[in-house]
Amino acid sequence: MNKVVTGLLAVAGVVGVGVLGLIGVIAMQPSHVHVERSAVVGAAPADVYPFANDLSLWMKWNPWDAMEPSAVKTFSENPVGVGAFYTWKGEQTGSGKMTIASTVPDQNIVYDLQFTEPFVAKADVSFTFTPDAAGTKVVWAYDADAGFMEKAAGLFMDMDGMLGGDFERGLKALGPLAEASGKERLAREAAAVAPPPAPLDAATGAVVDALVPPAP
Repeated sequence: MNKVVTGLLAVAGVVGVGVLGLIGVIAMQPSHVHVERSAVVGAAPADVYPFANDLSLWMKWNPWDAMEPSAVKTFSENPVGVGAFYTWKGEQTGSGKMTIASTVPDQNIVYDLQFTEPFVAKADVSFTFTPDAAGTKVVWAYDADAGFMEKAAGLFMDMDGMLGGDFERGLKALGPLAEASGKERLAREAAAVAPPPAPLDAATGAVVDALVPPAP
């Protein structure tokens, strides 16, 4: 009997040491999570910025909406600018809320991101738009403080790999949209400054020179 008790105590000791070791490993994990991806879009910052500042436009290139378009979404009455928000609830993407926290037009946007399912967490998501020789460099970043549970999850999940791939897909989808919007803007501006068409003679169809008086 004493041998059994001794054996059990030995096993318990090994398990205890293992648990303490695991706790130590978890505690040593980074206390902050940062994920970042960037891409150059062939459009001016003014053409790219609205796709992040208007949540109705954001949905056109949101990689998670593309992943689960059937997720239930609700939007604030005004989807544009500081205070605008949307919520989502899906089977694959969980549920949460994203709110525009601050903006610097054509330069920077910060979102307050809150997850409620399958876990509760909070993060800051930012977009930075910098003029580039080829258009605009867009930097998409995710920042979150990691508590004990987040550190433990980090042992089994590569956040950079998971989120980074989504960021890359989103930026790839953003490019054509912003570039098309930029071309439309330039076309409108060109049309606004173009001279009016010259008048035509009703009978001959020839261009009428306004400086030449009509023949008697």
